[in-house]
This record gives sequence, structure tokens and C-alpha cells, in this order.
Amino acid sequence: MMRGIGILLILAIGLSGCKTQTQVTENKGEKTDTVEEVRTDMEHAVELMKDAGNLSQDSAQGAMETLYESGAAEVTTAELVSENYGVTLKVTDVNGKVYYLGFGGSGYLEIIRKDSENGEILYAPID
Repeated sequence: MMRGIGILLILAIGLSGCKTQTQVTENKGEKTDTVEEVRTDMEHAVELMKDAGNLSQDSAQGAMETLYESGAAEVTTAELVSENYGVTLKVTDVNGKVYYLGFGGSGYLEIIRKDSENGEILYAPID
């Protein structure tokens, strides 16, 4: 009788372990989907910036990564503001926040400002 209870306990523990494994696998799948969605959003944003500012793939990609690291959400629009002393783009995210990105003559991101061309500096490399 005791032996039968022990076997039932082992089976119950083993089955609960399988259930946990299934949940972990499902959660990993969800994370992958989220990563793919972020990549798709990033690729779209990079294309918007490339087109608006006539930037190279590398310049636009690096700028988007820096912009996202600076707190921007998914970018929905990018428009050319100026081509004096390089390129200035006005970028709007899905939350309606506006960022101004300044690129030097060689296409490298030099500054990110919030709200206006003279707004708070969110990013500027230290020389």
C-alpha cells in the first residue's frame, strides 16, 4: 500500500514538472514573437529614416538603436527638417513624442534633442 502511494507521488511530481516545462516553452515562443515584432518595427523605422534623410543603412540603423536607447517608443514618422551642416530629421514615435536627430556631413548621428531643435539633449557623443 505504501509503495503504491510512493509511486503515485513520483508520478504526480513528474507530471507537474512536465507542465512547468510546457509553460516555459510557450513563454519562450512568446518572447521570440516579441523580438521579431521589435525587429520589424526597427526595420520600418530605419527605412523611414533612410528615405527622409538620404542616409546609409548603417547610419540609420545606428541612429535608431541610439534613439530607442534614449527612451523613444516605436517610430512612426521621420521627416527632413534641414540639410544645413549635415542633416536634421524630425522623428515622431507612437506616443506622439518628437525627437530631432542631427547628423554630421559624414552621416553619423551627432545629437538627439527632445521636443524641438533646441530642446533637451538626450544624446551627444563625448569627444
